[in-house]
Amino acid sequence: EGATAPLEALKQLASLRRVVVVLSQADRAPGASTAGLAEAVATASGLAPRLTSVVTSVAPGSGAAQGVEALEAVLAERVRDAVGDGGDGPVLTRARHRAHLEDCVAALRRFAHAAGGAGAQPVAGEDPLPAGAEAGAMSADMAGEELRMAVAALARVTGTVDVEGVLDDVFASFCVGK
Repeated sequence: EGATAPLEALKQLASLRRVVVVLSQADRAPGASTAGLAEAVATASGLAPRLTSVVTSVAPGSGAAQGVEALEAVLAERVRDAVGDGGDGPVLTRARHRAHLEDCVAALRRFAHAAGGAGAQPVAGEDPLPAGAEAGAMSADMAGEELRMAVAALARVTGTVDVEGVLDDVFASFCVGK
């Protein structure tokens, strides 16, 4: 069991999209090259397309610094993929914040379309504009509702709470009339 236990643990990771495996003490692997060792782990685990192996060792002359640099590079890439590089705007660390901001942008686009503004078409992945909606055709109260929805979505990110929202949360758990 001792030799197969690590491979069984790797197979449990099959549901993950991408896996990073750090093979430490590579200098102790009997007669195996570091590239061969990484390839063997990828093949045996069944995760080859989604698995990145990084080989490290602290033995003198083993190139430990190179292994650590490779690990740093892989981890930096994973972080950039997960949260962005920050170059295009603020970094969002919570999926719910991103969802609320997307809701805000979608509501603002619908409002801009209702007001007859240019560039109000939705982008890929956003809620489409109402079918057959013409620019400026939405009533003023409906356009105002789009603005209210945008403000509410933004308030959920900033932590601003209004009385109506608190009451909605409180009464959502009550069963009235039974």
